[in-house]
Amino acid sequence: MIGLHSSVTTITFDVDWEASRNTELLLNEVRTIGGKEANQLWSVVDGFVLPVQNIPSSDGRVINDWWMNTTQLSLFVETDIYSVYITSQQQPFQGLPKPYQTEWEGTIELGVI
Repeated sequence: MIGLHSSVTTITFDVDWEASRNTELLLNEVRTIGGKEANQLWSVVDGFVLPVQNIPSSDGRVINDWWMNTTQLSLFVETDIYSVYITSQQQPFQGLPKPYQTEWEGTIELGVI
C-alpha cells in the first residue's frame, strides 16, 4: 500500500507490479574546440513510476488536481517518506476504463525533491 499526502488530503492505493523507482541524470554533452567530448552533470533526479488501476474517480480527480497545481506531496512507501511532485507530461488519469464507470486507471510519475 502506498500513500500520497498533501497538506489537506491523503490518498492510499495499491500499485501494479510494474511500479519502479528510477534515477535520471540531467547532464549537458559538450565538445571542446579540440574535438574532445565532455559531460557536465547538472543534477541527479530520483523518481517513481506508479501504474495504478481501479482507483475511485474522486481520488483520481484529486490526483489530477495535484498535477495541475504542481502541489508538493509526501509519498509513503512502507516505512519510507519522500517529498515529491507529480512530474507526468499529461494528466495521470485520462478517463474511465470500460467496463468500470466509477474507477480510473493511469500512471503517476513522481519526482523526488
